[in-house]
Amino acid sequence: MSATASDVCPNGGGPPMNTDVCGIGVRIAFYLQTFFLACWSLRSCAPHEVTSALYTVVITNMAMTITVLMLGLKPEPEISFHDALIAFYLLLLSTVTVTFCLSRSRNLSSSFLVLLSIVQSYTFFALGFIILATADTFGNAPTCNNNGLIVVFQSGAAGLPSGRVIGYILVIGLFLAYTGYLIQIHAPAFLKQKAYPPRDLEGDLELTQRNPNAGRNNYMATRANPELWNIKLPPIFDSINFDIILIGKLVVIVGLWIAGAVNSELLIKRSNFATDPDARSEWQFGQVLPMLLVIIPLVGMLESFREHKFRRVNLEERSRHLE
Repeated sequence: MSATASDVCPNGGGPPMNTDVCGIGVRIAFYLQTFFLACWSLRSCAPHEVTSALYTVVITNMAMTITVLMLGLKPEPEISFHDALIAFYLLLLSTVTVTFCLSRSRNLSSSFLVLLSIVQSYTFFALGFIILATADTFGNAPTCNNNGLIVVFQSGAAGLPSGRVIGYILVIGLFLAYTGYLIQIHAPAFLKQKAYPPRDLEGDLELTQRNPNAGRNNYMATRANPELWNIKLPPIFDSINFDIILIGKLVVIVGLWIAGAVNSELLIKRSNFATDPDARSEWQFGQVLPMLLVIIPLVGMLESFREHKFRRVNLEERSRHLE
């Protein structure tokens, strides 16, 4: 006799959670890794300092995306529709963090890391579309899929008809926003020529003859100033050796990070996962191992704040880090 929906998901939610995909250790690793990396990128004076950590996050995101698709679409699935939704929420937070970190520097625009992150982002969007398109049959307990939720704080849409529509709106909105961002950053050459008029070569030559270091200083000034959030304060703040803009950006990052983490945990709470009959300790090896990924961004963030603290970093100091 086939199991009914009430047998598989007795609480009106989902089947037992697959902890290998969205267990407590995996979730904490995603939360802390993204937070430390965003803060490190914001305080760092040299984009290359965060490159290794960004590679780790991007590859982890791709591995998570591929794992969810393989385990959810195989003939005998090993994860549920509810597990896939939680993985999507975690990947959303991580993908936004990677995009923010890469947007901090203009000189990384042609690197392999950026190309890899673009592939990862569109793989993430493909995951969202596939989950929604196969929502009726996705996972190992399709009879519970109608209990799936799209949660935004206290509001949420349940059930496949309404929840799927809202899900498509969210994923399509994210897809278009990210694509528009890429078009703006990686514009064709003729658009860049309009934005940056040709330089006066004769004037540059004359300036260089008077000051041999002028060209190098201009180059360093361009590299040392991030493209994103390039905000200037009124002159009254010039005498204060305290980076108020940095504090404001950190407040925004903390707010967005809290929103992402809280929504993910609310989704888990409202999914009403059934109790696993073969319950084991939550902290198995598969939950401890992802926590090691937190070490690199944590150490990098602490080193950056130890060196620069919350003070303003002048152009000369930024240029020294870029050499």
